Amino acid sequence: MKIRALTIGTQFPFYKHQEPSNFEEVLSKQFQSFKQLIKDSSNAFNKIEIETQTTRICTQPLYVREKNPLRAQGVNFNKELDNLRNKIELLNKYCKRSRITLIACLSILADEFEDYGETEKKFIQAVPGLLDDFLNLYTSIQIASQNRGINLLATKDCAKMIKQIPLKDPFTAHKFTVNANVPPDTPFFPASYHLSDKPKFAIALEMADEVVSTIESSNSIKDFQIKLRERFLEIYNELFPICQSIGKENGVEFHGFDFSPAPFPEDSKSIGQAIENLGIEYFGARGTFFAVSLIMDVIKSLDCKKIGFSGFMQPILEDSVLSKRLDGGKYNIDSLLLYSATCGTGLDCVPLPGDVSEREIFYILLDLLSLSLSLNKPLTARLMPIPGKKESDRSEFESIYFCNSKMMKLKRLSAPSVKDLYENAEKIRYIKFS
Repeated sequence: MKIRALTIGTQFPFYKHQEPSNFEEVLSKQFQSFKQLIKDSSNAFNKIEIETQTTRICTQPLYVREKNPLRAQGVNFNKELDNLRNKIELLNKYCKRSRITLIACLSILADEFEDYGETEKKFIQAVPGLLDDFLNLYTSIQIASQNRGINLLATKDCAKMIKQIPLKDPFTAHKFTVNANVPPDTPFFPASYHLSDKPKFAIALEMADEVVSTIESSNSIKDFQIKLRERFLEIYNELFPICQSIGKENGVEFHGFDFSPAPFPEDSKSIGQAIENLGIEYFGARGTFFAVSLIMDVIKSLDCKKIGFSGFMQPILEDSVLSKRLDGGKYNIDSLLLYSATCGTGLDCVPLPGDVSEREIFYILLDLLSLSLSLNKPLTARLMPIPGKKESDRSEFESIYFCNSKMMKLKRLSAPSVKDLYENAEKIRYIKFS
């Protein structure tokens, strides 16, 4: 078990007309406490021999409804965008000084914009450039929520983004996700964002290996459930007092743990391996949903400070067994949507053939958004089209955090009809669920 991420959530004055020196004063003051918090947590976790893989920071949305110069009448949009980019650059500099590895700046809560129009579209079109400019910058766009429904225009723009982002570097696609019903201060990237006036921090855990080892030491399914719950609570009881104490000492509220058993690209740390060790012939076979639900039921039963997804995770290219089973054609998008009914993240790190159309991506997103609203649960879609790759081709990523696999086979679409939702998104705009 490792700590995948210690994620600090805070707000910065991106939108006020301030000179960079004033902005730096704000950064300097905030990062003093953040730097000490990271040092204290690192020392405390090292004492109990638990590795912290990454330290991260997430902010409020870059594009907001109120006091946003990008929305002002007669504004020089490109100039204001450059001002925002300069502030992100300063933020990036302070993060490096404080040994904060990654930054998540949610682009826009598009579900809140019933007047979503050309300015919002223009901003979203600029987001891929920001991801190219800053290697450690991650972002997401929330396009559906329980109270507001689905923003079809934003869904269409996100489909276009998903096609555009990998054109320069296919690996960049892992830095963007589409959110549905995702609450603030979820520690897993790229979905993270922060809304509170006060800073908070949270912990995301990498512990698929705990699930695998617990299964191996269990005599029955009931025994597995009991032991896994006991192990998760043991981890919680060890880490919670440490996090509470560090938070109080540094004036940063501890928000909680995301108990999603995140995998690592090794079979012994694979959630797919855990599923198969439970007696399922292979990940994707009949019975997979049962095994997913079994793990999820243990996480749900935990009476502790849980936040974020806290559920089963299925990041295809971050899990060795899931990648192998995709190579063998053992599951598809429909399978993953089924498992998403009980899992945490949804469609995560899914490699798609380079010729997938924006319209096909739009409908994949639409199914995921509808599932999220129907079940009132957070879900995300991190789809990764790889230019030049066909369904029979394999990805060629070089990263210790990624595996490689064949592209996901898709149910291809023919020419749209006059009633096609993608073609009529501008007319419909919003779809709400009762």
